[in-house]
Amino acid sequence: MKKNKLLSYLVLACMLLGFSNVQAQCPFVPLSTSGNLIVDPECGSITPYDAWGNEILISDATAYCGTSVQVTGTGTCPGSLNYNFTGLVTANTAYRLRAMMYTNGTAGITLNGFGINGTTSDYSYAVNTGSTWQLVDFVFTTGTLASNQNFWFNSCGSGNTATDMRLDNFEVYPYTAPTLSTSISVISFEGTTSASFTVTGLNQTSAVTLTAPAGVTLSTYSIPANPSAVSVTVTYDGTTTLADTIRLTSGTATAKIAVKSFSSACFTPLAPAGTNMIPDPYLNSISGFGGWGYKATVTGTEAYCGMSSVKFTALTNGWPDGAALDVSNITWTANQTYRFRAMVNATDGSVAFLAKNADPDFLLVVPQSTGWVQIDQTFTTGTNPTSGFFTFNNVDGSATGKIAYIDNYELWPVSPATAVKKVSGLSKPNIYIKGNAIVADFNLDLSSKVEISVFNAQGMLLNKIIGTFNGGKNSEKVAVNLTSGLYLVKLVQNGKSFTTKVIK
Repeated sequence: MKKNKLLSYLVLACMLLGFSNVQAQCPFVPLSTSGNLIVDPECGSITPYDAWGNEILISDATAYCGTSVQVTGTGTCPGSLNYNFTGLVTANTAYRLRAMMYTNGTAGITLNGFGINGTTSDYSYAVNTGSTWQLVDFVFTTGTLASNQNFWFNSCGSGNTATDMRLDNFEVYPYTAPTLSTSISVISFEGTTSASFTVTGLNQTSAVTLTAPAGVTLSTYSIPANPSAVSVTVTYDGTTTLADTIRLTSGTATAKIAVKSFSSACFTPLAPAGTNMIPDPYLNSISGFGGWGYKATVTGTEAYCGMSSVKFTALTNGWPDGAALDVSNITWTANQTYRFRAMVNATDGSVAFLAKNADPDFLLVVPQSTGWVQIDQTFTTGTNPTSGFFTFNNVDGSATGKIAYIDNYELWPVSPATAVKKVSGLSKPNIYIKGNAIVADFNLDLSSKVEISVFNAQGMLLNKIIGTFNGGKNSEKVAVNLTSGLYLVKLVQNGKSFTTKVIK
């Protein structure tokens, strides 16, 4: 009885002192009393986690329960919390991973060498807990194991932003319930009508049944139980609007893949003879690109059109806290003309395109814009180009921007006949009267100087504006003391002119 009273007093004291949340999440209650592959699940020491970088053992309010392990710092990849699973896991086996995690941005769990989804590539699981402790709990299935298996928890991957990562209550157990997993969770059709995924399952007693929405055809609708990275081809009819899922079931095990379609009406590829050298011109993924720094795909209103665009969120204009989206390992052809085209939104300063080792290097600096502009340029290699790369970044040419977007990206080898280099062309303007001003709306292929003049019906010059305008859409007001009558508005750019009549 005395012990119960003392415990009650301690709980009351903790509540009064504001420690109730900490006490509520302690002590650690494991999933099972045996079988955990982690030797120190409560993170009482940093040693088992093979950490590197700015790693520390934390306690009190910063920890989840008792003590926790943490890596923190500035910039990308301040450190990593690692765990060596070599010799602990077996091939073709399901495991359940559970842990309390804290991140102040996007980080990632990487499972290296486990053979997940039938590939030797690292398996990545994104984590963003929004600066709170949250439970991360998922099942994975090993395949053919590499020589070593490792767990890495850090923000070193492309697009990750976290600078504070914490770990506690870490558990990994063999999982005996039926499992079913797919190599991808989303398929997006934009400018393509075909895709594929693999299916893996364990502990199943019945075949895997697949169903697909209207407009989607699968290469198979039934897979024998316990598949190991069985491939399924998905074909889209190209016309049906998709916002549905492909569903897979085997007994109590289920999995699903979201399928979405996006209009490609806002992007018509150039398609000259040859091959577009950009891995994904729609920029729905950066997985096929090289580069470094702060870049990621964005969707919704931030994207130019379709599903997504790539966004830079650089901290500086240099490595490693800038941003670069590279097409790597290009073998330039001697004396070859290349044409590149993209939609770019340089929101807070200039950005750059660079063709490295083209003999000579080709550099184009794109100035800050007020919205999306189309970049369309050609360059020709010299007689002795070497292997290099093509990059869009915020570093070269003394670029000043940190926030920028790119979409509808193309790089083609072209013949001289099709290598039409646009010279800041001016489209036919739209001229109208608004209030006591004449407004000129016009498009430029590239940033250029434009002269706008307003004359009365007798040919007298009333006002003239000369300025340098960005490539893309522009709108300029010319203040004039307007009275009823006819006016002539003339736009001149690079020797080309348009004259339009307006009447008030």
